[in-house]
Amino acid sequence: MLLRKEYAWLPALDPRLPLPAPVPQRLGEPSERFPRPWIVTTWVPGTPADRAPATRAAEAADTLAAFLTSLHRPDPTVPSSSPKASPRPPNWD
Repeated sequence: MLLRKEYAWLPALDPRLPLPAPVPQRLGEPSERFPRPWIVTTWVPGTPADRAPATRAAEAADTLAAFLTSLHRPDPTVPSSSPKASPRPPNWD
């Protein structure tokens, strides 16, 4: 279920985020060979944060804060007047 949500949400979130995000290319269904759903995404250029020293910690903190702020912004396509409104990505089934 989580991979299906990621597959649906990443394309909708990507334009709103200040950092690059992986773009889903394919969502695979469980089979005999692979018993769970799977996803193929593009690579994000750069060095993974866990493998690069934080030489500019303040700048990294600001970048992370901007990313998290944009990620947690309410979806403008969902009416906020309904307490039961659940935001959905544009291609959600």
